[in-house]
Amino acid sequence: MKGLVAYYTKYGNGKIISEAIARGLEESGNEMTVVSLPVKDVSGDYDFVVVSSPTRFGKMLGPVKKFIRKNLGGAAWRGKPFVAVGTGLRPAGEDGAPQETDESGGPCGPAESAEQVYSELESAGLKPAAPPQKFFVSGMKGPLWEGEPERALGLGREVGRELAGGS
Repeated sequence: MKGLVAYYTKYGNGKIISEAIARGLEESGNEMTVVSLPVKDVSGDYDFVVVSSPTRFGKMLGPVKKFIRKNLGGAAWRGKPFVAVGTGLRPAGEDGAPQETDESGGPCGPAESAEQVYSELESAGLKPAAPPQKFFVSGMKGPLWEGEPERALGLGREVGRELAGGS
């Protein structure tokens, strides 16, 4: 199958996660294209999509929302599988995670963008291949928590097997 991984990142954490997911999908026999948002246009010549957004003020970022609405809302994408990914902080108190703030002093959300990306993709007519996927950073700018890139690679492998019919 031919897949697209589209991500937006400000500090590079989303790129690391997206590339690891793509590697896992490739290991499962899929042909992958990875793009950093924003992009002008993306054709519907893919069998599935992975979309990743960082979390700011508990929300996905505008370039991701715009990408979904402009590129993935058409008939060419309807019914195709998707995986929604979000990066952000662990919820306060989970594994000792403190409540962090972003550069304007507002709270950083605990990877809540994953649910919003999921909702937007489902509303656009795509079908989930996995529940919303959250990957965690240790601070506003990162780095990623230990083991997160490996977890992303495993997700890519697992989803790749599922898309191939569970083999």
